[in-house]
Amino acid sequence: MNAEIRLGSSISFDHVRDIRNGIVVLAGLCSLPLAIALLAGLLSWTGAALWALGLLVALALHRYAYLMVGKAWVIRQGEISIQRIALNGQPSAQTIRSSDIEAVDLGRNRSDEGDLFTIKIRLRSGKTLRSPSSHDEDQARAVRAEIIRRLGIQPPSVEAAARPN
Repeated sequence: MNAEIRLGSSISFDHVRDIRNGIVVLAGLCSLPLAIALLAGLLSWTGAALWALGLLVALALHRYAYLMVGKAWVIRQGEISIQRIALNGQPSAQTIRSSDIEAVDLGRNRSDEGDLFTIKIRLRSGKTLRSPSSHDEDQARAVRAEIIRRLGIQPPSVEAAARPN
């Protein structure tokens, strides 16, 4: 038996670097025609304002690229560790013990590929966490059952488990 289940992709700083490099290249390519128009004297005030706004958006995306990397859930016996990269660029992990969990449910996401399901964990504090990956209904039910088993929490009644939210 595996010691842990991992939902979502591993957190990697390489992805952040790739996203940041892509943002710089895209901003540069989008700015090139505007820079040429500025040098030729053809750029209006509206164009200059939109150019500045686009550069501010690129700067904000570059700054917060860490949020685009995603997160991963690691489910072990009695706990879930949620791993992500914080805004300051440092890796962070939040550990949730089984005693903090009120319920483990399925959440439905409608997409072009049909219905996909995520695992929803409701904490006793009222906060709801959604798993980073989606599954078809059968896979989601199997993952949910394995999470409940590993956390050692009491599964809800059969009627509540049968209806996804």
